[in-house]
Amino acid sequence: MASLQIQLGKIRRHVNSSLASQQQVAGTLYAIEETLKEQGNKPTPASYFASLLTLLEQQQDYENGLQEPILYLLAIILPFTPQPILRAKFTSIMGILSSSIDMSQAEAPVIKSVIKILETLLVNLDPNGWNQTIASKSFQSILILATDPRPKVRKTAQDAAAEIMVHPPLPLKHHPVSNTLATFCLKSLKSAGPKDSQALIHLLQLIKITVPGWSREQLTELCDPLIQLPKLNSSFITTAAFDTFGAIFEHASANFDSKQIESLLSIIVDMKPNINDAALSSSWHKIISHGYTAYAKENPKTCFETMATIFEVIFSDLELGKPAAQQSAANTLRVLLFKCIPKSGSKIELDQNVVLRLIKTLTSGLGYRFKNVWPVVLLLVAVTFESLGRRSLPAMISLLELISSMRMESDFEFKAEADATLGAAVSAIGPEEFLKVLPLNIEAVTGKVKDAVGRAWLLPLMKGYIHNTPLSYFKESLLPIADNLTVKGDEFKAKNRLTESRIFEALTQQIWALFSGFCDAPIDIVTEFDEDFAARLGAEIHETPHIRPYVCTGLQRLVQNICKIAHSNNQDKMDDDDDDNENIMKYEQANKAKVHISQFSPNFLLVLFNVFSQTAAPSRGYLFDTIQTLLLVTPKNEINSAFERVHGMFTGSLSSHVPPTSEQQTKLYIESNPPPVAHTMLDLLISMVNAVDREQADKFISSILPLIKQEEDHTLQKKAYKALYRLCDATEQSETVRISIRKALLPTLIPALTEATESTVSGSKRERLALLALLVKVLPSRELHIIPSLLSEAIISTKEVNEKARIAAFDLLLSLGHKMQEGGVVDTSKLVQAEGEEIEADEDSKKQASLEEFFKMALAGLAATTQHMISATITALARLMFEFHTQLRKEFMVELLDTTLLFVNTNSREIAKSSLGFVKVAVVALPNETLAPFLQKLVHGVLKWSNEHKNRLKTNARHIIERLVRRFGIDKISRVTPEEHAKLINNIRKRKLRSEKKAEERTNRNAAVGGEGFDDDLEKLAVPSGRKSKFGDAYQDALYGSESEISDSENEDGGDSDSMQVDNNNGGKASHASSKGNARKQKGSKKQNQLIHEDPWIHEDASGPLDFLDHRAFSHMSTAKPSEKPKSRSLAKEFKVKDGRLVIEEESDSDSDAGDKQKQNTAVVAGEEDPDYYRQMVRSKDGFTRSQGNKIKFNKRKSGEFDNDDDEDEDSMQVENAGGQRGKKNKNQRGGPHAVGKEYKAKGAKGDVLKKGRFEPYAYIPLNPSKVGSRQKNLGIKNTSKREKRRSAHGGGRA
Repeated sequence: MASLQIQLGKIRRHVNSSLASQQQVAGTLYAIEETLKEQGNKPTPASYFASLLTLLEQQQDYENGLQEPILYLLAIILPFTPQPILRAKFTSIMGILSSSIDMSQAEAPVIKSVIKILETLLVNLDPNGWNQTIASKSFQSILILATDPRPKVRKTAQDAAAEIMVHPPLPLKHHPVSNTLATFCLKSLKSAGPKDSQALIHLLQLIKITVPGWSREQLTELCDPLIQLPKLNSSFITTAAFDTFGAIFEHASANFDSKQIESLLSIIVDMKPNINDAALSSSWHKIISHGYTAYAKENPKTCFETMATIFEVIFSDLELGKPAAQQSAANTLRVLLFKCIPKSGSKIELDQNVVLRLIKTLTSGLGYRFKNVWPVVLLLVAVTFESLGRRSLPAMISLLELISSMRMESDFEFKAEADATLGAAVSAIGPEEFLKVLPLNIEAVTGKVKDAVGRAWLLPLMKGYIHNTPLSYFKESLLPIADNLTVKGDEFKAKNRLTESRIFEALTQQIWALFSGFCDAPIDIVTEFDEDFAARLGAEIHETPHIRPYVCTGLQRLVQNICKIAHSNNQDKMDDDDDDNENIMKYEQANKAKVHISQFSPNFLLVLFNVFSQTAAPSRGYLFDTIQTLLLVTPKNEINSAFERVHGMFTGSLSSHVPPTSEQQTKLYIESNPPPVAHTMLDLLISMVNAVDREQADKFISSILPLIKQEEDHTLQKKAYKALYRLCDATEQSETVRISIRKALLPTLIPALTEATESTVSGSKRERLALLALLVKVLPSRELHIIPSLLSEAIISTKEVNEKARIAAFDLLLSLGHKMQEGGVVDTSKLVQAEGEEIEADEDSKKQASLEEFFKMALAGLAATTQHMISATITALARLMFEFHTQLRKEFMVELLDTTLLFVNTNSREIAKSSLGFVKVAVVALPNETLAPFLQKLVHGVLKWSNEHKNRLKTNARHIIERLVRRFGIDKISRVTPEEHAKLINNIRKRKLRSEKKAEERTNRNAAVGGEGFDDDLEKLAVPSGRKSKFGDAYQDALYGSESEISDSENEDGGDSDSMQVDNNNGGKASHASSKGNARKQKGSKKQNQLIHEDPWIHEDASGPLDFLDHRAFSHMSTAKPSEKPKSRSLAKEFKVKDGRLVIEEESDSDSDAGDKQKQNTAVVAGEEDPDYYRQMVRSKDGFTRSQGNKIKFNKRKSGEFDNDDDEDEDSMQVENAGGQRGKKNKNQRGGPHAVGKEYKAKGAKGDVLKKGRFEPYAYIPLNPSKVGSRQKNLGIKNTSKREKRRSAHGGGRA
């Protein structure tokens, strides 16, 4: 019923829609509901159904247009109508439909509604109902409409047929009309010809969607005509046939045996299409994926023996296929490797010949021919390792070595993919076998072995891929290597060779980083984790700071995994794809391991406590987590004993505790020094507080309650609140235990928290509010007098600077509201004044708790004397209204709106900002009938801030107006809008029209003819938008999200109002950025579509000529031209030196030109350009020019502004004031204030000089496109005319 009301509510809100179709449906719904109210009937699905059916029966004339909304509403109501009513009224409903509607002349929206009605009725029929002739005829009508040329009608009918077929009436296994469906489809398939391609495609779509309802015999008969369809030589029909086969294979395990699947697959494999046909190849690949998946389920051994052949066939598509075909081929190959290779749990012996064929194919894929798809091939290798597991060895050793050698090449492009493949190998075969194939050879680093290839780079790679591995390998093999590296590093450090020492220290850390992987519940934990090893770990924690994090992480993972298995009720079923079940810890082993680890946990805790007390606060978070984790396996008596000792130290330190000074609160001091002893001890108590018994917890509470009242040490107060919150939250316990703990602590905590209200510092607000929210949930109904004081604190806290504190304040508000909603009595006589005197009790002091009473308490904040409190109250009311608006009376909501809207017209920006937020939430949440009386007041109040730029008030106002336009229509909003704001409404109207026009154009381009119109508008009513939450909270989305639903692309044309005007400069930048983006897309597309078989480029380095016989030669080849590194030039060769002085030789113009030409030719031969240092200086970030008054003007440009303008000529730079007014900067000018022709200026005299090989000075003036207005144009012509006159007077030459 709730979901029905949600759908009907979406329809009701369109009663004022600008679309006639939506108004008609909403009006019909309102009329039916008014009739039900007059008759005294409740709005149940049955009453809606009866009213609609009666109304439909009264419609004799189709032209009056009421059938459409009635049928639409009936299609929505029927799924919620009780099944007995539908079965009883089936015959009468069908009679009314047949007499009221002529399906041959009905429009598409009517037919769609009728189909949905028939679907609901037929799905709810019992076996006896299907014996009626009208039921089978109705289903036949749906089948005929399933091939209708109108797309929406066809899609609706196909979905209805599929829904009917998958819901056979109980107790039948197959649907009674399955034979009707099969006969219809088979007859249509056999009679279809090449000319009926469109109808044939529609029929295949119907078969594909209804395959789950076909029987085995029917599907067997269907396969023969489907196989014949590719012979029609129509790619569309063939694609549709392949998709239908894919759907058949998805359900093949229930309909076919292995021999039938094998015969079908052999026929389909022979029908492999041309690889250049991407669409057809993709469909064929999907058939192979589904077919071999079904084949592997029926006969895994035979499927594996035959998969090598099809794997080789599809693998060639990676080289020759188009991108779409390559992607589908890669997916198919991955499915073949993952599904067709038997898992180790199946105990099927693998044929090694098949494995070798697969590995040979994958090895060939790492050749040069497949270089463009190496990432895909590496992924397939990783899947192969995952599927084979430990059975990968020894067959895949050569492939593993090949990938390692490729990865070690300096110019290898796909190192990330290779690392992932090597990591998959580590997970499959284990680190021990992996390092036997690819040894680390750390000795090569230390210098003991010179010829070995060092692979220290494998250490960080292996970190995330080690699991279910015996701890003995780390203890016996890797730990000695780490010790040797430590010794070697100490030797270098003693010799003051710090660089080498740091290298060995880094290698040691990388080995210890693997420790956490070996702690993933190893089965040998009882034997290998002995006292010596525990002592070694404790020593590393205490003495080696750079190893300490890795040891703590390993201990956390070890304890967590053991507890996870040991606390399970029964032994988890192991996956069949694990080939190493003997290395996975079982339920019994976990319990033994937990007992074993508990023997060492007290000693670990002692070490961790000491280290924790000596470590700076920012660096000990992992230590706190490790302590909490170890408490899970520590005996209860040991925890109580440790807690008592730490608590004694804590109380002792409080007597001598001195609050930190301002110097001790600086970031540098906090990061380099441990905090005070009281802070440290309190942190340790917090870590253990949920694991101690009740007696210890009570002592702890009594010692920290005074701390929440003191204000000298803010950190100590915050930690005290945190301790109380952890004690009440108790996430380790069940919900029942948590509630009992809160109830037990409530009498003690509430008075203390009330007294500490005034002394709470800002840093403790979050923890305090969260604690109060927990306690309010268990507050007794007789103690609700505390709510008013908590409410005021929650309201003012919604304005906290800290975001988490604000969120906690909103949570407290909602907790208070829900508690008041539960009912009870609020006795205000129990309130305590600040002086300690109680309010006298009277008859009015007791009030019944309710939501309205709670809102009245909150409304009292509007009478505050400070703007801050009024703003906070409005913000709190907005949150409460959004949460509880559906549970309040309409009259109360009207009063709430009337009161709050008074503050929209205030002159305070702080209050106005909160008021606009309240208005926006109201517009989003409240129904139209509640908002309609306040429409004029809303619009006038919001538009007051439409010209205020501070605090985003203008933006918020515009978004609210757009919301109102969508709710009430543009005409209603225009009528209540003041004249001075008419431009804003006109602009919204134009943008809305443009958006609708573009949407209509997209619909016309993408949709076929028929079915549009009425149903397009109505489908949006009942179907949720499916839009994801932007902020993760509905209230945040309403307040901050969905600010403008008009397309952003329409902002480009905004000259209709001041708020939408776009500066020409910004527009130019946007256009330039857009062109750059398009160019990048075109460049990327060109690179993506680049042919594989281009002339290769060879990368050569200083190591010598490329050896083409080396298997690594292909990594030095590329189809793209390699980038050349610029060669450094020696300035010493550019000058002559004589007697220690620079010699500068002056040249004539002819000599200079000859020298320039020779240098230019040399540069062309060398493939380099002669750098223009003057141009680089002028156009640089720090460049400057001189104006006409010989004043220096700096460019003041951003770096890189002219990075893409190197190909422009210097003479093409624009004049600062060319064609414009003197003294004004041209914002559109790129290149800054640089005068054209400055290079012609004489050095020793006024005027200009001629340069040989260049244009005459001022022979032309580059025009600025932005200076083409009428005034600038006339000025330019006038200036040019003056220059021409001067030129004529001087007898030509320069202008």
